[in-house]
Amino acid sequence: WAALRSGDRIRAGNSTIRVEVEQPLDPTLELTEGDLLLPDGRPLCRTCTEATQPLGQPGVAFYCDECQERILRHPPLPPGYAQPRELGRGSMGAVYVVQHLRMATSHAMKIILPRMAVSWVNQQRFLREARGQARLSHPNVVRVFDLYELLPGVCGLTMEYVPGENAAQLLERSGPL
Repeated sequence: WAALRSGDRIRAGNSTIRVEVEQPLDPTLELTEGDLLLPDGRPLCRTCTEATQPLGQPGVAFYCDECQERILRHPPLPPGYAQPRELGRGSMGAVYVVQHLRMATSHAMKIILPRMAVSWVNQQRFLREARGQARLSHPNVVRVFDLYELLPGVCGLTMEYVPGENAAQLLERSGPL
């Protein structure tokens, strides 16, 4: 898939979005206080301290396969939210519907997959997406409410929940558009 560049335009119906690409921060990472390494350099899972395979850059949270799956089955929640139910998973993240306890409303919560959070580039992509979407205001774009670090290196965001079918369900029901 092609990368977007500053100045590119995305058109959908009568709407046009002009793309502005922000430059990433310095990708040089240091080991953080929470990172534990074996003598051979392999990181230890931050949850269970079992050895993991070297998955990416040092200084980013590492989780073993079992803990990654546990995180996705029982995602950490921002304060004030409960009852997560998974709506779907993509290549970069998972989306849940969650209940905002004080407001008694349903919100959507998206988290970066723990295996993707190992990469500083992926973390920055997730943050840029969240911040970019938060700046949009359009009836056909869901609003982003907040951004969180749910676990070391695992970011999440809460956004407007719109019930209904997803694109795959629509295509299955009505055929190609």
